[in-house]
Amino acid sequence: MGLYSNIWKLLAGISFFLLGMNYIELSLRGLVSRTFKLFLKKQTSSTFKSILSGALSTAVLQSSSVVNLIVLAFVSANVIQIRSALGLVLGANLGSTFSSWIIAIIGFSFNIDSFAFPLVGVAGIFIVLLSQDNKWYNISKVIFGFGLLFLGLDYIKNSMSDLMGHLNFISFNHYPSFFFLLLGFLITALIQSSMTTMAIVLSALNLQAIDLLSAAALILGSEVGTTIKLLIASFNGPLVKKRVAVGNFFFNVISAIPIFIFLPFIINLITLSFNISDNIILLVLFQTLVNLFCILLFYPFLKGISAFLEKKIKNAKINYLSMDLIDLNNIDNGIVALETDSKRFLLQSIQFLRNVFDLPEISPKKGYGSKVNLLKTYGNLKFFHGQLYNYSLQLLNASTDKKNIVKVNNLIDSNRNAMYALKSIKDAMQDIVQLKNSANDFKYLFYQKAMFKAVSYASKVDSLLLTSSPSQYFKELKELYIILSKDYVDVLTDLFKNGTNAHLSEIEISTLINFNREIYTAYKSYSFALKHFLLDPVSAASFDELPGFIR
Repeated sequence: MGLYSNIWKLLAGISFFLLGMNYIELSLRGLVSRTFKLFLKKQTSSTFKSILSGALSTAVLQSSSVVNLIVLAFVSANVIQIRSALGLVLGANLGSTFSSWIIAIIGFSFNIDSFAFPLVGVAGIFIVLLSQDNKWYNISKVIFGFGLLFLGLDYIKNSMSDLMGHLNFISFNHYPSFFFLLLGFLITALIQSSMTTMAIVLSALNLQAIDLLSAAALILGSEVGTTIKLLIASFNGPLVKKRVAVGNFFFNVISAIPIFIFLPFIINLITLSFNISDNIILLVLFQTLVNLFCILLFYPFLKGISAFLEKKIKNAKINYLSMDLIDLNNIDNGIVALETDSKRFLLQSIQFLRNVFDLPEISPKKGYGSKVNLLKTYGNLKFFHGQLYNYSLQLLNASTDKKNIVKVNNLIDSNRNAMYALKSIKDAMQDIVQLKNSANDFKYLFYQKAMFKAVSYASKVDSLLLTSSPSQYFKELKELYIILSKDYVDVLTDLFKNGTNAHLSEIEISTLINFNREIYTAYKSYSFALKHFLLDPVSAASFDELPGFIR
């Protein structure tokens, strides 16, 4: 087999390995039950228990990514404190080395073909035959993932063995250890899998393409590179998630520095102390000891590190909010700031409607651009709503004046209804994409009509919030609500009248009916958000007497 064929075989092996890891990770997310999450939650009463449960959970699940993502979800929901989260992450890093032991013992001591092909073959058939709601479906995907993982390892081993005849790998051993440290970091940061890096390094070490010192430097670099995945996962979330991810990066970088400085001495010490001649086992043992050293180094200081992260990583919010600048002792100014930010929330909520329909942005400086990640934007707006709600509760607790209490409650109701509208629009996103790309003329026309109405509605809301005078609020909002009521009925009438002639299936008709309800439910929620934000109590009571058009 030629040089290029072996290179492609190596890439295919890496792809199989990564695909296997992906199958395992995604399937385990589906298998992770409430019982496991409650177990993880309960094991955070002390730092030691957090580290131990993180290690055991990762060793059992064979995926530090699953455990780390659960930890991020817990800490962002204030279920666990940062110190416990950092302990869980430290434990998960140690538990992830269990996977390396499996690869080293099974992948390099047995004939991989003898069990990899049966795993892939049998589990693959079950994946095709079973429905996704069957509990054995995810179990089959886990088994299939392990089969692909070992199949990929076999390809990596064989291709690297063949490449030895074409390339002089021995010359790489003359490179300094820092080169291998950097290479390990870059490979792992790029492919987002330290386990894959370990498989490649073990294969090279097994063929004596690199020596143990170079392999150890590669693995040390991969230990730092694997923290990038958690950093990326923390971007779209609360500040506390970033603190945990930065803490994990800090742990691995700081612990790697002294190990790298004394790397030759450490490798010799491990070799002599454990009296092991197999370099494969020595390398995995080195990785385990690195993570154990990291735990021992930072365990006594987790409380102080948590406080440091909370102090240094702050003010990283979606927007610099007016309410962040106000002392809660000044209630009047606090209410003005809350009203300013609530108005911004309404405008950004309406901008989300435009973005979902892929419409041009009307107010570039006041909302999000049209070319954005919609789910990320939705998550940011949920976080924004949470900030508004928490600040509102603080104002209510500090207020004694009934007029102020009524004003704050109105703003709470306004923001809540805007959030209801956002949820309805988000739920309609899949249908919007389907209708927009449909080859059926009736469905595409249905989408175009919905888009034009969204343009009209968003423009009227912008006008209400930005240019209308208070004396016109009730009149304009009432007219807008009546138009929505009529449009909702007209769309249903047109659907029942012309839908049959459009050769729509029963499912397609139901989809359009549900889509129409979702969109107009959002419009209705937006209208009530505007009512609570703009109208005085008398006008708001009159608005409530208008007939509802969605039951």
